[in-house]
Amino acid sequence: MFINSRLDLFLLLSSLCAPQGSARQNNSATPSGQVKIYLDVVVTPKSGPPVRGLQQQDFTILDDEVPQTITSFEFVDGRKAPMEVVLLIDAVNIGSRDVAAQLGGITRFLKADGGRLAHPTAVAFLTDQEIQFQEQFSQDGNALSAEVDQRTTSLRNIAQRTGSYAAAARFQISLQGLRRLMAHEDGRPGRKVILWVFPGWPVFSGPQHMLDAEQQQQAFEEIVDISTGLRESQITLYTVDPSGS
Repeated sequence: MFINSRLDLFLLLSSLCAPQGSARQNNSATPSGQVKIYLDVVVTPKSGPPVRGLQQQDFTILDDEVPQTITSFEFVDGRKAPMEVVLLIDAVNIGSRDVAAQLGGITRFLKADGGRLAHPTAVAFLTDQEIQFQEQFSQDGNALSAEVDQRTTSLRNIAQRTGSYAAAARFQISLQGLRRLMAHEDGRPGRKVILWVFPGWPVFSGPQHMLDAEQQQQAFEEIVDISTGLRESQITLYTVDPSGS
């Protein structure tokens, strides 16, 4: 499981878009009534470290396939920029037999480099009952690893729900937990990174699934709303498959 390579580099782009009803206070309005949107961008190849040396002309921003003006561009060294990391451990979308592998990979990550983390980090746990998160951030990976170890037994005892209805339930639990975590992080200054360790959501289309077209559209709209909230709160979300695939 590799979850640290993308934290080394950020490219901050600012673009101007037409006014949107969902725009929040984090997006400052220009005198012309347009909305300034800040995007954190990390460019990575299929394998290897993030790409460095890119310039503003290397990027194009499209909104509904319409090119938007990039008003500013800034390279930010991810290891030096003020940033907080939330490690989200998922016991809802992963089978109980795979929890051990997930926790083992997380422990190795936290204890790497002698347990010295590059950024202040906190651990959150998503279960079928609630999401729990630490209030205090730390760069002591060994201490955070001990916190994870304390939760190992309870996480392994959570049985993954199966079937199409259960898949929809896991999806909703995930969205609710992510919304709570976003609200918790929204008031904190600076950039935030959420590393969500889980294999991904189920596919709801196809003959074996019970969601109709309207329900699929609703799920899509919920994801778009969360994506907008993440951007406006300066939160970057990465998902990490614990299997390494």
